[in-house]
Amino acid sequence: MNESAQDKLIRELKEENARLMEMLERKKMIMDDQDFNRSSTLNFKIPEWQNCPHLMNINEDPLLTGHIRHILEDGQNKVGKQGKIKIGGLGITS
Repeated sequence: MNESAQDKLIRELKEENARLMEMLERKKMIMDDQDFNRSSTLNFKIPEWQNCPHLMNINEDPLLTGHIRHILEDGQNKVGKQGKIKIGGLGITS
C-alpha cells in the first residue's frame, strides 16, 4: 500500500482515538453502574449516629478520622480520664 508518512500518522492517530473513545465509553458504563449500586444500597440507609448528638475522632490522617464515634446520651455526659467517656492522649491531664 502506497501511503505517505503523513497519511500513515493520521490513520494511526484515528485508530488510537477510536480505541480511547471505546475505553472511555466502557469506563462511563462501569461508573454509571457503580453509582446506581451505591445509590441503591448506601444512600437509603442513614446510620443511627447521624441523627443523634455524638462525638467523633479527628486525626491528621484522613483515613483514621471518623472511625471512633460515641453517641451522647440525654442529660450530662462527663468526658475525661475519670468521666463516663474516657479519653487520653497528649495534652489531656484530667
